[in-house]
Amino acid sequence: MRDRDRRAWDTPELGRRGSCAGGVNTPTDQPLLVRKARVSDAPRLRQLGILGWETTYTDFIRPENRAAYLSGAFWSIETLSRVIVGPENLALVAEHPQSGVIGFLTIEPYAPDRRKLELTRFYVHPDWRRSGVGSLLLDAALEQIKHLHASALMVNVFARNAVGRAFYERAGFHLVDIVPVMVGDQIDDDAWYELPLDGDKQAHTPG
Repeated sequence: MRDRDRRAWDTPELGRRGSCAGGVNTPTDQPLLVRKARVSDAPRLRQLGILGWETTYTDFIRPENRAAYLSGAFWSIETLSRVIVGPENLALVAEHPQSGVIGFLTIEPYAPDRRKLELTRFYVHPDWRRSGVGSLLLDAALEQIKHLHASALMVNVFARNAVGRAFYERAGFHLVDIVPVMVGDQIDDDAWYELPLDGDKQAHTPG
């Protein structure tokens, strides 16, 4: 990323709070806190990622291929820790006073085009889905990103993940490509989405 203002990542407590009606165990008098992730959060982030895969992709990714992917470097504690502390990365968590960290996302430079960023991980505990946690996290991330010189935020999602695709489309992402991807020994399709980050065109996330 050219001339990125790394100071944008420096505030660990973002102070962004919100209540999430409609979920499980979501008392409105105990709002969620969105904060910067710490290295000590890495095991929990790995756990949330595994939960996400095991509750979302069971219909089309075979168990042995899910296991192979989740045991790889992308989800290792070491990799997650490096992402959390990386000066060019952003890692945010949503934290509940009783339940702890119940969602997170990570943003890194987009390798094919360093003018862009990539949303590399985005997971919410199954009990808290459709309760507004994802929107709260993405809103907080977009607030941080707007101070940078990135031209767009990229994300990929399995083409067969209709719920995930609908979320990104409501948030203003537009489909740019569908490409084959290997998951273990099976081939699936990834849908790549892009969200422009050019000021007035930056979208608001769904409520």
